[in-house]
Amino acid sequence: MRVPMDPPSVMNPPWAWPWWRAQDGQRAVLFWVVLIHVTAAFFWLGAIRLVFALHAQCFVNSVSHRRAGTHSGEDSSRNVPWLSVWHLFQGENWHRNHHARPGSARLGWTPLQLDVGWWVILGLERLGFATEVRRPRKLENSLGWLARVQQLASVVAADGTVDVNIFATGAAKQAKK
Repeated sequence: MRVPMDPPSVMNPPWAWPWWRAQDGQRAVLFWVVLIHVTAAFFWLGAIRLVFALHAQCFVNSVSHRRAGTHSGEDSSRNVPWLSVWHLFQGENWHRNHHARPGSARLGWTPLQLDVGWWVILGLERLGFATEVRRPRKLENSLGWLARVQQLASVVAADGTVDVNIFATGAAKQAKK
């Protein structure tokens, strides 16, 4: 069935009629070409995004742990402010903070330590999409953890044995006395 065309005019010249009739086929071909390429682009961009994210994470770990003069077993992590741009202000560049409180969702502790990832987590928590978000404990607890690790390192004897009493809790120590 032929679609009736408007009479010829300046806006509807007869030489354009075949083009207009062919547009339906062109639209169908364009739809399928775009669908195929968008699907491929979606999966390729997903893979590229993952490669970038993993390389960024490994880069942050490599740079944040490069500190001269550290011995085997010592915590060599440090906060590297300029890495925040590379890691899109997600907070992983505050690597020393991460090592001091590994279970905390918040990595930037001061207003100058920008941590957009923490803000996103807080927003998700307020919307009800995130539950049981781990917040950082007080600074004394993290320093206590560091002191505990240093104490553990000092207890290792020359023959490699470890004094297991270092792992006893305060209550167990009180009970022994």
